[in-house]
Amino acid sequence: MTSIRSTLSGARIRPYLLLLCLGLAWGVHWPVAKIGLRDLPPFTYGTLRVGGGLAVIVVMLAARRGLSLPDRRDLPVVASVGLGQMAAGIAAMNLALPLVAAGRSSILVYTMPLWVGLFQLSTLRAGGAGRQVAGLLIGLTGIALLLSPQSIDWGSGGQLFGSAVLLVSAVIWAATTIHLRHHRWHGTPFSLMPWQL
Repeated sequence: MTSIRSTLSGARIRPYLLLLCLGLAWGVHWPVAKIGLRDLPPFTYGTLRVGGGLAVIVVMLAARRGLSLPDRRDLPVVASVGLGQMAAGIAAMNLALPLVAAGRSSILVYTMPLWVGLFQLSTLRAGGAGRQVAGLLIGLTGIALLLSPQSIDWGSGGQLFGSAVLLVSAVIWAATTIHLRHHRWHGTPFSLMPWQL
């Protein structure tokens, strides 16, 4: 009985631990990237980042005997994620980070869910549309407060350019997310990852 309880409590805790690890990894990544971009050109840093990730994924899939060519029907999503989310996102981040503070950069890119909400306003369910629109407005207000527009140096072309690039990246990521949501998968997202990288 004790082992069943410990297994259940472990199963309940695991998703929260994974979420915590994901949040830490994503949060720490921005200042680390800002430091890395002091010494490396943006595209060199991006290539090293993607190449390192690709090597790890290929080894993991090969160990599971899961490395294979993608199904032809998954090629649109491979292109969408590979070009839209990965290539455009990494290029935008690496170009903007030398110009914009890491904290502000991460907030701008992580506006992605709000863009998804804006793009899908016409598909809101009748019963919950009011709450969803209210949530979207609260989110946009929160972003505006977090970004503190009065602290932006509006005369700095570099800071404005970097901020605009990050917002475009968030919009592209949102479009990719909508595509992923509506895609009928033939391979698994994990098996397609090397081809996206």
